[in-house]
Amino acid sequence: MRSLAALVAGNDPATSLAASDFALKLRAEAVDFGTVTAGGVDVDARLEGGTLGLDRFRVRDLAGAAITASGRIVDVARAPDGRIEASVSVEDGKAAAQLAADLLPESRTAALAAVAGPVATPLRLRVELDARAKGEGTVAAAVLSGTAGATQIETRMAFEGRVDRWRDAASISMPGWRGRTAPG
Repeated sequence: MRSLAALVAGNDPATSLAASDFALKLRAEAVDFGTVTAGGVDVDARLEGGTLGLDRFRVRDLAGAAITASGRIVDVARAPDGRIEASVSVEDGKAAAQLAADLLPESRTAALAAVAGPVATPLRLRVELDARAKGEGTVAAAVLSGTAGATQIETRMAFEGRVDRWRDAASISMPGWRGRTAPG
């Protein structure tokens, strides 16, 4: 628990990440978080010496959303090297909007989810993060692709530099956001 607290409250996240070691293995039919319940949870994740490993991260039902992730990234806080893939699918936009309202009441996110949720479903998104260490920094690319309702989404983001000095990065770019309505 001290490691987790240091990540949240620490003054230097990079140092906290590098110094933190924890592992989480959890299989449960249901996990309650106050007013929110996650169903079909299967997690095998760890942070050891700055390396983030997601052998399994699956949630079958979080307010109608199914979430999966896996991968491994070394030196996650300074010069990441590795790959993580994640996906989310949502069938019921109203349930997702209610989750946003429960977690972030009276926020812009909750208001947006209330309006967009019903029309942005079914939602199927996939994120791929690929990072390669280069000197003291990293060259990373992220791809977000999928569909939200009748809209097809594909966007890419590139980053070069040190993650702990992202404001001084050699480059951050988001070439070619493409959103379009899928043929009916």
